[in-house]
Amino acid sequence: MRHDIGIQMYKVFEKGIQPKQTATRGGKFPCPKCPQTFANQQNLNRHMPVHTGNFRFWCDVCHKGFTQKATYDGHMRKHEGRCYVCDYCTKTFESSRGLEFHLSKHTGIYAFHCGKCQKGFHGRVPLEKHEKSCAH
Repeated sequence: MRHDIGIQMYKVFEKGIQPKQTATRGGKFPCPKCPQTFANQQNLNRHMPVHTGNFRFWCDVCHKGFTQKATYDGHMRKHEGRCYVCDYCTKTFESSRGLEFHLSKHTGIYAFHCGKCQKGFHGRVPLEKHEKSCAH
């Protein structure tokens, strides 16, 4: 069954949905199985179970696999009803930070803003990336 989970997750990736990993464009560590690249070997190693199905942690409820205990614990909160719920659309999140990022879609309130065009961002890194190409 674990092998099937890995195949299912890879098919999701093939459809163009980015997994929740630390993949980067132009990373120095390419995955030998898919187009993703990673900033370091540790992140690449963490990604590989997506293809092999060899996860360290498994959800007994929905049979989803996880490479990190913290991610698994957050996932289990959803099954236990201990997740963070958006009051606007009832979407659920494993962390308060995830909900906070999501809420800005509804409220338009962001922690960081471009000094040229005032576009909002969740963090300093996305803001700095935007500012390099902002034409305003």
